[in-house]
Amino acid sequence: LRRPTEDPDHTTLNLAALHHIVFWRHHGETKIDNLVLLCTKHHRLIHRSEWKVQIAQDGLPEFTPPAYLDPTGEPRRNTVHLRVRI
Repeated sequence: LRRPTEDPDHTTLNLAALHHIVFWRHHGETKIDNLVLLCTKHHRLIHRSEWKVQIAQDGLPEFTPPAYLDPTGEPRRNTVHLRVRI
């Protein structure tokens, strides 16, 4: 959908799950602008922690860690798909 899983630890679609950025239970729609593909481990982490997911202006997902991990609140991105493979 957006990339193989949007997670720097995983680069395959094994056990991937669609995550609603605005949670489904909070009336988040099931449409591409509100979805990101995550591995099962990180999908659970998003739901059970204070990590936040948002889509940046360029259409790519960003992940903001909880304040206790990064007080700056600087969003992070998966850049694995940008690496050149020879």
